[in-house]
Amino acid sequence: MIFLAKRRDIVEVMNEVLEGISKGLPITRIMMYSSVNYAYMKKVVLLLSDRGLIKVEKDPEEMRFHYYLTTKGIYLRNLLNSLNGLLVYSYGNANDASWDPEYDAKYIEEKSRIVVKELSTKKKRSHIEIYFAILSSITNKPRTISSIANHCYINLEQATKYLKELLELDMVVEVSDLNKKKYQVTGKGMRFLDTYLRIYELVRGLD
Repeated sequence: MIFLAKRRDIVEVMNEVLEGISKGLPITRIMMYSSVNYAYMKKVVLLLSDRGLIKVEKDPEEMRFHYYLTTKGIYLRNLLNSLNGLLVYSYGNANDASWDPEYDAKYIEEKSRIVVKELSTKKKRSHIEIYFAILSSITNKPRTISSIANHCYINLEQATKYLKELLELDMVVEVSDLNKKKYQVTGKGMRFLDTYLRIYELVRGLD
């Protein structure tokens, strides 16, 4: 599965690597369909191994390495697949946008604020990282587009573009407040934040 992102990042490549390993594909084959070079693939594999997400075993007879997903790796792959499922355009499906009371909104808001601050130091952020920043900025109250842009360190043109996409994904809704158009996160948007936070905890600092 491939994220609906404009810029590929290491988390996206990890998803493809984990999926390939789960199918028993050799790393060279995974490297081909992931469209990354050997040096980058080696970096990803080492990172996954260091984090305990995959297990690497050397076969002395065949003179090759075998790769297996650990329990932690399977958990990460499931999270990545869940995130992919949320990044599907649903165009107003009320069920997708329903609020799930199991989520701790205050916890998500506090954790999201920390992650957004860490991500803001990156030279370039991926499409998904900007989605995350926008959604986290409207978890506790609706905001205008200019307020969202300021909180997310993006310009108005970018904010308009990403909000349009998030509206189509049913992750945000428009609300009227004192005759001002504002945006509020939906239940589906909260699920995105919760899932991304879980992924980030497993792979933070890898790129």
